[in-house]
Amino acid sequence: MRRSLMPSRDDPATVRHVAAALFVWAGLSLPLHLGWEVAQLPLYTLWRDADPLRIAWAVLHCTAGDVLIASSTFALVSVALRGTDWPARWPRRGLAMLLISGVAYTAFSEWFNVYRLGSWAYAGAMPTLWGIGLAPLLQWLIVPTLTLRLYVHVRRRQPMASNTAHPRRPQHALTEHSRTTASRTAGDRTARAPGCRSGVAPSLPRAAELP
Repeated sequence: MRRSLMPSRDDPATVRHVAAALFVWAGLSLPLHLGWEVAQLPLYTLWRDADPLRIAWAVLHCTAGDVLIASSTFALVSVALRGTDWPARWPRRGLAMLLISGVAYTAFSEWFNVYRLGSWAYAGAMPTLWGIGLAPLLQWLIVPTLTLRLYVHVRRRQPMASNTAHPRRPQHALTEHSRTTASRTAGDRTARAPGCRSGVAPSLPRAAELP
C-alpha cells in the first residue's frame, strides 16, 4: 500500500506547505492567463460591441476565474496523487489529469455561457470544434503546461536552499550510526573491566573450582 504523502491537515506546517504550493501555482498561472485573455479578445463579439471599461472588467473577471480554475485543478490533482509534490514526482501523470480536468470544465463552461446563458458570443474569426471555441480549449492545454514547467523550476530551488542550511542524514544512516556507537560503547565498557587486558571480561569460577 502506498504511503500517503499528505500529512495531517491539523499540522500547521502542512497547512503552510499546501497554501504555499497553491500560492505559487496561482501566481505563476495568473500572468499567463491574463496574457491569453487579452490576446483572444478579438475572437469574441465583446471586442467590437463593448466600451473599454466593460472590456477591462471582462478581462479581469475572466482572468480571476481562470486562476480559480487553475488552483482548483491543481488541488484536485494533489489530492488524487496524495501530495503537492506531484509536479516533481509524477509530472506526466499529473499534467494529464490537469489537462483533462481543465479542458472538460472549459468545454462545459463555454457551451453553457454561449448557448444557454448568452453571457458572451464568438466572433466570426473564432475557430470552433463541435461548436466550442478553439482558443479557450487551447488555453487549457498550453497555459497549464507552461505553468507546470515554471512551477518545477521555481520549487526546485527552494528545497536546495533549505537542505543546505539544515542538512539531514538519511534514516538508514542514522540507524547504522546508532548501532556502531552502541557497539563501541559496549566495547569500551568491557575493556575498562578490572583484570581484563584483552577486552574480554573474566568468567566466574565454576562450582567445582571453588575451595
